[in-house]
Amino acid sequence: MVFQPEHIGLYFGQAQIDTAQKQREDDENLQTAWRWLLAKPEEVVREITVNKHDENPTLVRKPTLSALDAAVVAGVCYRFADDEQAGQKATVFLESALQDKSSFLETVMETIAAAHIYEMLRPIAGDKWRGQFAAYVATLSATDETSYLERTWLMTLNMVAAIVLDDEERFSQAVKQFQHIIDYDIHPEGYIKPVISPKPQETATFKDMLLTVAALALAAEAATQAGVDLWAYEKREVGLMTVAPYLVYYYFYPEKWHWKDTSSEEETRQLLRQYGAFIEMVAYRGKPRGVEMLLEEERPLFSGLVGGLTTLTHGAVPKRKRRWFEF
Repeated sequence: MVFQPEHIGLYFGQAQIDTAQKQREDDENLQTAWRWLLAKPEEVVREITVNKHDENPTLVRKPTLSALDAAVVAGVCYRFADDEQAGQKATVFLESALQDKSSFLETVMETIAAAHIYEMLRPIAGDKWRGQFAAYVATLSATDETSYLERTWLMTLNMVAAIVLDDEERFSQAVKQFQHIIDYDIHPEGYIKPVISPKPQETATFKDMLLTVAALALAAEAATQAGVDLWAYEKREVGLMTVAPYLVYYYFYPEKWHWKDTSSEEETRQLLRQYGAFIEMVAYRGKPRGVEMLLEEERPLFSGLVGGLTTLTHGAVPKRKRRWFEF
C-alpha cells in the first residue's frame, strides 16, 4: 500500500483537472459540465431532445444551490477554473460547517462534504480547520448503536479524515473496513445483504441501497486518489463494480425492486438525481453495462453530498498518447 494523497480534492487529482481543461472544447459532456459550473442559477445548460425533429426539448437548468452545494461548486471553480475569488468565498462556509444536523447520517454526510471542500481549498483555507475537523470526527466515530448504512458512511468519513489529516494508520484501518464489506456483505448478484435484510419491522428501501453504494464509491475514489485502488478490490470476483449495475437496472426498472419498497419510477429517478453523482465515477472506473444510458439522460450530474460535479471531474477518460508505431 502506498499512501500518497495529492491534497487537491478528495475525489479528483491533477489528472482529472488536466483532462477537463484540455478536452473542454472536444468533449460534449465536458462542455455541458463547464456550462453548468459557470452558469448562474436557473440558466439553461442543456437541451434534451428525443430526436432532431423534437420541437419541445427538455431544458436542463442549473438549480439554486444550498450553502453547502455552493461551497462545493466554488471549490471546483477554484481548482478547475483558477477562480481564487470563488475559493475565498467558500472558505467562509468552512467556518461553520462542523455542526450536528437533523440526523446522524446527514451530519456524517455533510462532514465528508466539508472535508472535500477543505481539500479543494487547502492552499487558502489554512491549518486551523483541520484540528477542529479531527476533534469533530473523533466525536462522530464514538457514536454507538448506528445502523448498517450509518456505519458504512462512518467508514467513508474515516477514510477521508485519514487523507485530510495525513494519518496513514487510520487510512489502513478504513481500507480494511472497506475490504471487509466487499468480502462478506456483497452478494454475487449485486445487492448488499445487510441492506436488504433489515429488522422485521423495517423496510429495505432503494434509497438505503443507493446511499450505501454511494458511501462505498466515495471511499473507493478517495482511496484510489490517495494511492490505493479499491475499485479493483475483489473477493471471488465480487467487488464494488458488482453492485453498481444493480442500481442502474432499478433506475430503468424500479418496479422490479422486491424488497418491500414501493417507490415509483419518478421517485427512484429523483433519488438518483439527488444522490447519484457518483455514477460518473463508476463509469470512469469500470463502464458497467447500461450506465451510459443513465448518464445520457441525467447529465450533468452534481451532488454536493455525493462527489460534487462529477460530470466535470469524471465525465471524460484521459486520452492515451499514441506511440509512433500505432495506427
